[in-house]
Amino acid sequence: PQLVRRILVIRDDRVGDMVLTTPLLSFLREIAPQAEIDVLASRANAAIVKHDRRIARVFINDRTWRWWVLALPRIRARGYDLIINPITRHPYRQGLVMSLLATRRTYKVSGWRPVRFQGLFTKAFRIPRRATHMAAAILAGGQLAFSRRDMLGREGMDRYPVYLPPDAESDARIAEFLVAHRLNRFVLVNVSAAGARWREWPPHQAAVVVRQLLARHEGLSVVVTRVPDKEDRAAEVSRLCGDGRVFVAPLLSLL
Repeated sequence: PQLVRRILVIRDDRVGDMVLTTPLLSFLREIAPQAEIDVLASRANAAIVKHDRRIARVFINDRTWRWWVLALPRIRARGYDLIINPITRHPYRQGLVMSLLATRRTYKVSGWRPVRFQGLFTKAFRIPRRATHMAAAILAGGQLAFSRRDMLGREGMDRYPVYLPPDAESDARIAEFLVAHRLNRFVLVNVSAAGARWREWPPHQAAVVVRQLLARHEGLSVVVTRVPDKEDRAAEVSRLCGDGRVFVAPLLSLL
């Protein structure tokens, strides 16, 4: 660990995946405190690590040819000693990106890959079965890279929990909203989902659940969250409920 100067963690996919990678970032910061830790993020999840003081630089992969031509050489010039890629999908693409970002001395680490793809990685570790939680499995990849087998699974999660860095501006906006509506005891309802459309929650079904919550729990309020381009779904839930205890949250940043 003391020889590592720069580390790159690749997590250019979804919001929840980046959140579950924060234990790995904590581990890397502890085991190699002298190293600069960079993150390759996506437009969707970059805000998760934007204010994280453990991170030196956040690069955004916008998945355009312009990024490949302009940004990739600039990232490669950082000269990483270690690149960790915990993304399990698309092994060929992940291996190719790592190889393009690596120098001859870069150690490229990932979880287990099919045999035909392993030549693209320096080491693909088999994640122990006791690392059942996705965050624990991601953390285990980094721990195995540094031969730390003593905290795999639940032990590692206890020491390096999921973490969101504080954001004063976001906290202030939330506090203002809660005070304005006198919200104390409330439930958050999210009717939008990332990724596949089949995961979306239809407004009429969400409204049924919200009405049941309000009927069963006296003094409870419900806040329906909004996401960009889907604001009408939250408003529709509120309209269908027809209850003054249902509030639609303002359009907030990710944090």
